[in-house]
Order: sequence, then structure tokens, then C-alpha cells
Amino acid sequence: MSIWTRGVVCAKTRTKGLSVLYCVVQSPVKTNGLHELRWRTNRRRISIYAHTSRESSFRHANGQSRMTIRGFHVWGYKKQSSNVSEDTISQRYSDPVTLMKERGLIQGVTNESISSAAQSSDTPVYCGFDPTARSLHVGNLLQIVGLLHFWRCGHSIVALLGGATASIGDPSGRSTERPLLDHAQLALNTASIEHQLQSLLATGMRHIVRKKYGACTPLQHLSRGGEPPEDLPTLTIANNHSWHSKMSFLDFLRDIGRHARVGTMLSRESVKSRMDQAEGLSFTEFSYQLLQGYDFYYMNAAGLERDDPEAQPIKVKVQMGGSDQWGNIVAGVELIRRKRALSSSHSKPADSSSSPSVDTDETWGVTLPLVTTATGEKFGKSAGNAVWLDSNMVSHFDFYQFFRRTPDSEVERYLKYFTFLPLSEIEEVMAEHAKAPNLHLPQRTLAAEVTEMVHGPTALRAALLKTRLLFDSTQTDADGIATPLTSFPPEDILAAFENDPRLARLQKEAVVGQEVVRVAASAGVAKSKTQALKLLTSGGLYINDTKCTDETRRITDTDLIGGRVIVLRTGKSNNVVVEVL
Repeated sequence: MSIWTRGVVCAKTRTKGLSVLYCVVQSPVKTNGLHELRWRTNRRRISIYAHTSRESSFRHANGQSRMTIRGFHVWGYKKQSSNVSEDTISQRYSDPVTLMKERGLIQGVTNESISSAAQSSDTPVYCGFDPTARSLHVGNLLQIVGLLHFWRCGHSIVALLGGATASIGDPSGRSTERPLLDHAQLALNTASIEHQLQSLLATGMRHIVRKKYGACTPLQHLSRGGEPPEDLPTLTIANNHSWHSKMSFLDFLRDIGRHARVGTMLSRESVKSRMDQAEGLSFTEFSYQLLQGYDFYYMNAAGLERDDPEAQPIKVKVQMGGSDQWGNIVAGVELIRRKRALSSSHSKPADSSSSPSVDTDETWGVTLPLVTTATGEKFGKSAGNAVWLDSNMVSHFDFYQFFRRTPDSEVERYLKYFTFLPLSEIEEVMAEHAKAPNLHLPQRTLAAEVTEMVHGPTALRAALLKTRLLFDSTQTDADGIATPLTSFPPEDILAAFENDPRLARLQKEAVVGQEVVRVAASAGVAKSKTQALKLLTSGGLYINDTKCTDETRRITDTDLIGGRVIVLRTGKSNNVVVEVL
């Protein structure tokens, strides 16, 4: 079938401004699930990948200068319209701050000019992570998401390890002084979190590309199956120990301390809240804001080296952190301003040549809201309710279940905070939830999106399978057809229960040919044969989701899933997976 239509496309490009293209569509060719329609314009030939959403991606015939126009799409026959949307196309860079504000992710910004700057050039952002434990937790997850929002808008991101600052301890949000870590433990924590940050951010990036959440042309190109473009936004992992260790205490006081004002430092909330307490605040903690301020100054002035030695260093322009970091972030912005003012007035001391020259561009601070529990408590290690991001400390299943148990009062906010789902999709999910709250669609969506973003699709599949086995024997597929337990591959079932106490291993002779009640007791789903028999007679013993009512029933080869696995259950959710050896 051929599709003929005549239309007007208004496209804003970075170099041409507003262009009006009169187009004719012909000869649709389906490519990667989309329809490629060749449009012949009054000036050049381009291709459009058209689909039923409100977003269409255009490509010049020579394969370059990609763009996306929102609000205009072609599907089937469409007459010429005089009311074509003139929405801004996706560009090489887009504004992450406005996007995050729409999701309630911005608590404060030092200067609103960041939005216009982010649309025209790379605006590198950094967020710091002090390695005070061997793993990050969900309290840190919002900072990870914040970095990924900048990345999906085309900007370079930097995750800064506080190898130096963690040896002191940040007083922000603390009522008591942090215990000092010994150097050996700090080194172990730093190595662990460096690896974790690399893994978390890389997994999050793949998630954005796979789910087509990119908001800049290089990522949209990659999501369509194209080759990785050279201008993909970059990720850098740095450690502030590398520059703090090169500066003596006297140099720090002379080059940095002289620009700090004690009155301003005393006015920080993290300082005032501690000064009124009996324990007070040590000089070590009081100095923390200066060290963090110097981090921002150093990465803005000297920059961070890229993998390509011929490329220019990354000059960080934005610092991002939780709302409790506002004072420390402002300290960095002020330090850069004072150093800049000193440099521009040519009054820099002759012996301060060791200080790098400051970038003349503007710098910004951005804070994110703190994530709290339903009772208003802060998520974090100190509160005793940490949900770790390390799968060796919190399993994929338990991580999934944590978000799956989100109360209705919080789930819409968490969908905006922790996922990259478009707001329109979140509205649809919540509308469906209002119609059928018993299905818990928002909670399922939240848990699936966050688990995939943090741990990847394989981990999500394992968590979903384990949820199906333990809690949801009535789970259906997309067509509403019940999914039988025996349809799952045995290796997937075993992988889902790896390192789980609900996985039992029994020799084949102890299973096949044996009474069900004996196997139930041996596997631990019942305390004894007697208890297993009582459960059976009351209708509470199941083999692979099938109720067992025959007291003389024995396990046969046909009961084994894939010849290797059998699932025993008592009640609604007391499951044991038996691997038959």
C-alpha cells in the first residue's frame, strides 16, 4: 500500500532557525517496527520514521543532522493541516532542569539561567558520594537518577567519590559527629563504591537507551539501532583524594580559606543545628563545607581529564546534591565567584600560581528533595532502614518488593522521582489504578522500572518470576491468560532463588517415588510428616500450584519441571523450591 499525503512540517534547527518544509509522502517501508516514509521537500529529501505516538524522528537522506519533532505525526492518510505544531525539536542538548522540575525533582537552583545554558552547550554536572559504607542505598538513588536525567539530555556527568572528604565526615543532616573510618576500611569502601557507581550508571544508561527515554539526538539515534555516535554524552568517575592529597594545610588556608567568611559559614543550617547542642561541632566537621567547595572549584577550574588525551578536560559547571547539601553547594559557588573576581581584578598573589585559572562561564548548584518514608523519616544508613543497592546485601527480589510495597499515597510521587516514564504515561497508570486498585498497577510499574534501571533486565525477570512463584499464582500474561508454573524454564526458577533459604536441594531418590508428605517435610515446607498430612487433608498443600488432596500421592517424574525442579507450597505464600539432583 502507498500512502500519499501532503503536509507542512515546522522544524526548529540549531543552524537554520525555523524552516517550513512542504512534503509529500510516498512508498512506506517498514524498518525496525516503524514505517519509514520518504518525504520529498521543496529543498531536500528526508526520511521520517512515523508511528502512532506524538513524536516523529526525521533524518536527512545523507544520514546526518537528525531531529525529532513532537506534536506532529503521520500514520495512514493525513490531509494537509494549517495548525502544525511548532514545538521545539530534540537537539544535541536539552534542558534537564525544567524536565526535572515537572517531576518535582528540583528543590532549589542557585540561578535559573541554567535552563537556557543547558539548551545550547554541554553543561557538565557532578554529584558527590562519600564512601562511608561499602554500598550505596536508596537514599542515594535520587542522585543517580538526577545524573542520568542530565545524561539523557546530552550532558556530561561526573560521579565524585569522596575519598578525602569521607575521612572527615559531612555534618549535614546529622545530630552527632560521624565516627571516623580507619584508612583501611575507607580504602575498601572507596573501591567498592567506585565499582558500584560505574555499574549503576552504566546499567541506567543502557536502560535509557533500551526504553527510548533519551531526550537528545545522539541517544535517540542510538535507541533506533544506529551506531554509537561520537558525540554521546560522557560519564566520568573521579576521586577528590587525587587533588586534596596534593595540597598542604598551609596552602589550603592561603588559597582557599582566605575566600571563606566565618559569618557565612556559621549561618549554614548544618552548622547552626549542631551549635545549639551540648556536643557542639568540631573544627573538622566545620571545615567540611570548604573541602566540598574546593572540589567544585577544582573541577571547574582545572577540569577532569577525558579518556581521549587530545580532548579538552571536562570543566564541571553544575553541582547537584540532596537538599541537605544546599549550604555546601552554595559554598562552592561562592568560592568560584570570589576566585573569579580576584582573577579578573588581576590582584592574585604572585605565589598562588599553583591554583588553576577559573572558567569564566557561570556555575550553578541544584538540589534534589530528600526521599522519606511514609512516616516522614529519611531513607539512609543512619536511620536503620537502609535498602542497599548492592545485590549481595539486598537481593533483586527484595529490592523489587521494597518498591512493590509502596503505599498508594506515595506511589505517584515515586514514579516521577525514580523512573523516566513520560508524565503522560504516569497519568494513565494512575487513572487505571483508580479503576482497579486491587491490581496495584502503579506499584508493579514502579518496582519493574526501578529494578531494571538499577540491576538490569535479567535481574527484573528473576524478581518477577520469584514474585510469581511466591505470591501470585494467578498471574496472567498480556492477553489475560494464566501463566502455568510448569511453563517456566527450570534454570530461570533456580536462578531466581539463588542464595535464598527457600531453595532446597534433594537427591532424586529422596523425591521421585516418595510420598508427598515425606518430601514436604524433607524440603522444609512443613515441620514434619504429621504437619504435612494435616495441611494436605485441609486443602493447604500444593505441588506446582496444584492442590494435593490424595494422602497416598507420590512424586513422579512428570511432576518435575524440566526434570529438575518441583515447587511445594503450603497456604498462600509459604513456598519451597526443590532442586532435584
